Amino acid sequence: MIRSLFIQNYALIRQLNMEFASGFTVITGETGAGKSILLGAIGLLIGNRADHGVLLNQEQKCVIEGHFNLDKTTFEPFFIENEIDFDNPIIIRREISPGGKSRAFLNDTPVQLPILKDLGERILNIHSQHQTLLISGNRFQMQTLDAWCGNSDLLNNYSSVFKSYHDILKRIAVFEDNIARMAAEADYYGFLNSEFEQVKISDEEYSELENEQSLLQNAGQIGESIFGALQILSESDDNIQLNLRRVENMLQVASAYLPALGELANRIRQTLIETSDITDSLNRLSSSAETNPARLEQVNVRLDEYQRLMHKHKVTNVQQLILVANEINKKLETGLDLSLQLSTEQKLLAQVESELNNLSNQIESNRTNAIPAFKENILLLLAQLGMPDAAFEVDLAKSEQFRPDGINTIQFLFNANKGEKPQDLGAVVSGGEMSRVMLAIKSMTARRNLLPTIIFDEIDSGVSGEIAAKMGNILKKLSENHQVIAITHLPQIAARGEEHIQVLKTDAGDKMQTELVKLDSDQRVEAIARMISDEKVTSSALEMAKELLYN
Repeated sequence: MIRSLFIQNYALIRQLNMEFASGFTVITGETGAGKSILLGAIGLLIGNRADHGVLLNQEQKCVIEGHFNLDKTTFEPFFIENEIDFDNPIIIRREISPGGKSRAFLNDTPVQLPILKDLGERILNIHSQHQTLLISGNRFQMQTLDAWCGNSDLLNNYSSVFKSYHDILKRIAVFEDNIARMAAEADYYGFLNSEFEQVKISDEEYSELENEQSLLQNAGQIGESIFGALQILSESDDNIQLNLRRVENMLQVASAYLPALGELANRIRQTLIETSDITDSLNRLSSSAETNPARLEQVNVRLDEYQRLMHKHKVTNVQQLILVANEINKKLETGLDLSLQLSTEQKLLAQVESELNNLSNQIESNRTNAIPAFKENILLLLAQLGMPDAAFEVDLAKSEQFRPDGINTIQFLFNANKGEKPQDLGAVVSGGEMSRVMLAIKSMTARRNLLPTIIFDEIDSGVSGEIAAKMGNILKKLSENHQVIAITHLPQIAARGEEHIQVLKTDAGDKMQTELVKLDSDQRVEAIARMISDEKVTSSALEMAKELLYN
């Protein structure tokens, strides 16, 4: 429950401090006094977005702070999950700077707005006049039925799986688009890949072919050089090897007289050995230097295949050509990989669809089973609110596809007149009837949730007299298990409150400002009498106010 509220520099409120009781509190005031301003301030505490235009003094910051008593067992897990200390009272504070920057604090810990909004939805519900208009909307009606039948945990699980379901659908769409694009390119890349497979390019082969081409093209010159070298080394009448043997013999004979010549003779012998080895190598190489026009043609044809591919793919060497071939092959493999990934996602989709079906069937079963008691309780409350002949039906149908809240669509059907067929709720109710239907729904579903505080903003719109008194009784009954705060313009409802706060607009000199005053017993009598008799408080109005308050 909300224990106290502090507001500074917000709209028409310069500064106020207000404490709230745990039961039924009513708030009254003249039109335009600032009751909606109070709701706007409280809305900021539960995560509504801020507007720097609400600053009373544009040069000072706005501060709104609320103290809440929360059940530790119920709410401490939320605080642990968000790494915030739990300590009653829970203090929620919003600050809006003159520049428009908004900050939120939870127990003096800065928090993001989604966290504050998440907590706000758990601790407080504001029923506004605008929300009364939403009662005819399918989303509100489904939320109402789900609150009654306790589908919260199932819907949380469903929502998580539903998100996965849509994420998978998005991924499948991307895969299908990519596969379609790859399919359009597959023939072209397949043709290019087949060319590479036929040529079977290799950097090593290309290098060997270039060397062989050079050898074959210059075989004549190479052969002449080998032949001439062999002639000089060993085949002419005056060849090098023959002359070296002569030199060795001469030095060997003379070494008997000059021993140093023996070492030189040995060196000449080593030179002869090396020269003989060179001669053998030249003889072996002479066969490879033979001209071979047929082989040269083969080599040229093979190199032309390489050159054609390099020219086609605009590269200058075989290494780059290999990279192109690998990239083309990778594109083809990517198409196959995408198909495998698509198959995996489709299998996962089938699993998630099965899980969604199971959850949505459980949710639907709970809804279907809850409808009879739901209708019975609505009709009972409507009878208490002066509509004993009202007809109320819940049309729950199955949709063709998964929805964010299950597999159902819903429509509340209503008619206040005896014997007439129920129709769409939004089409057949007046303002007063809508207020009574909304109160019946709110008071009934409140029994099934743990909201500590419910605030009603003129739930009594369009009603008066005895019906207003009955609405007051229902609100009073509701306050036995919840903190109920009702903004009202009807004396019958105001009289049912355990505490009474009046909103006043006063002249602050430079501008008007809004104040909140908690009324004592005598002040309540006068305030309710004024609501009864408008401007002039008569003695009969005072007597009627006392009767409303104390009977």
